[in-house]
Amino acid sequence: MIYLIAGNKVLQRSVHLTARISRISTRSCDPKPCHHLKNKTSLLLGGNGALSTLESRAILRVSQKSDETARTDGRRRLASSKNVSHMSCSSIWVMLRRKSGVLKGAGLATFLSTGVASFIAQQYCTASCAEESPRAAEVVDSEIITFPRVSGMPVSRVGPFCTMAAVSSNSTYEDRSIVHITTAPGGEPEMFFAVLDGHGGPECAEFSYPLLSVAISQALSEQGTGPFRREQVEDAIGKGFQTVEDAWTKNLKNEWLRQPNTITYGPPGTERLSSVGSCVLMVFIRDGHIYVANAGDSRAVMGQKGFASSYRSSRITADLNAMNPLEQERLKREHPGEPDIYRCRGPYSCYVKGCLQPTHSLGDAYLKYAYFNNFPGRVVPEPYKPPYIRTIPQISYRDGTAISEGDFIVIASDGVWDYLSDQNAVDVVHKANKQGVNPAEAVVNATLELAAGRLGVSADQLVSMPAGRQRRRIHDDATVIVIDLFAALSTSDPVAAAAAAAEAA
Repeated sequence: MIYLIAGNKVLQRSVHLTARISRISTRSCDPKPCHHLKNKTSLLLGGNGALSTLESRAILRVSQKSDETARTDGRRRLASSKNVSHMSCSSIWVMLRRKSGVLKGAGLATFLSTGVASFIAQQYCTASCAEESPRAAEVVDSEIITFPRVSGMPVSRVGPFCTMAAVSSNSTYEDRSIVHITTAPGGEPEMFFAVLDGHGGPECAEFSYPLLSVAISQALSEQGTGPFRREQVEDAIGKGFQTVEDAWTKNLKNEWLRQPNTITYGPPGTERLSSVGSCVLMVFIRDGHIYVANAGDSRAVMGQKGFASSYRSSRITADLNAMNPLEQERLKREHPGEPDIYRCRGPYSCYVKGCLQPTHSLGDAYLKYAYFNNFPGRVVPEPYKPPYIRTIPQISYRDGTAISEGDFIVIASDGVWDYLSDQNAVDVVHKANKQGVNPAEAVVNATLELAAGRLGVSADQLVSMPAGRQRRRIHDDATVIVIDLFAALSTSDPVAAAAAAAEAA
């Protein structure tokens, strides 16, 4: 079926989508529609790479069939699209990327569009088609929040059970964020909150952020309808990360073969894309349990009530980069005989093989696969025995029954933690909550205030500076989501609550 959200709703320079979708299973699968699916997906994704001309966003969920649905319960519903019969048995979700920034060069646009198309088609053409009996249609609702574009001026909004904010220092914003509240096939709610911190360019974060939550949901659904054991969920999270990594790498290789070593930096620049990657930090809530998946040096910090009216901070994740002594020891154990396994230019500036600070990420193909280590001017010299960067995240767990009213998690890219300590961030959020202002926006503003103070100017003067190389020397892109854990865990129908909150906003 195909699920197509055929519209969008724009709020405060962010995108909010609400969908009610019918899901119908069929008896048999025909391998021929895989080719049809590729063509259909290519068309939906802009076909020949015309992504920069598209103005809105859509969510595509592919499975076996879809039918039309209408407005119900007084809420805005988006109709699913035309029937696509005899698709294969697996399902996946994909967000169609449309103009979050101008994509330069037909080659790059084609890479991104066909990459997402191939990600979908791969799920079908490689899926085993078990015999299924027809069953009645069931409703699936989803709430998706993201920012379509971020510039040098901070942007913020209130999302489902959270607040979000971001600001860019780079001429092209390299971070991404998404909140995805959905219902699993078994009827249980699933909540995803993610921040992606791209490096070397925005392409890997751009490719990955709409796919991760649906790849994890798909991997989990293959184990049944739940409730799931902790190890099952953690395994599904790892598989979801690996699925997206494999899709990125496969399409990078296909594009590489199509245009081998003919262009250096700049679009289509597939050699450059081999050094593009993204850190990922995701909070996943399912069955009353909280999982925090970290691949990189973004950070998650929990705020909980302390003595009197104060709040105390507790760090949930470790900074997985080459400055971390534990990561340094692990790299040396895994790569004996490589004295340059990491190089430090200062106490806060260490790099794996002298190239990259994070030790976990999506992308960064040249540090994972020897095939891509041939970019002129950027070849990692011998000894060279990849992979040096891990894809599978470290996963932390919190029991939802231990959460009290007022507890929250701050997840943010390292542009925030360059200036704020864990306790600083928690104090800023607590103060903002008491004042009734957006706590994620308050964290971004506090970051800008400190960055401006280092330069000797006001925050207003800082944000008036054009994004680019000069401003990047002062601060990095900063993206924040503050999650109200108690609200998320105590709501019986998160999707409906999220939709109601969005309508009120």
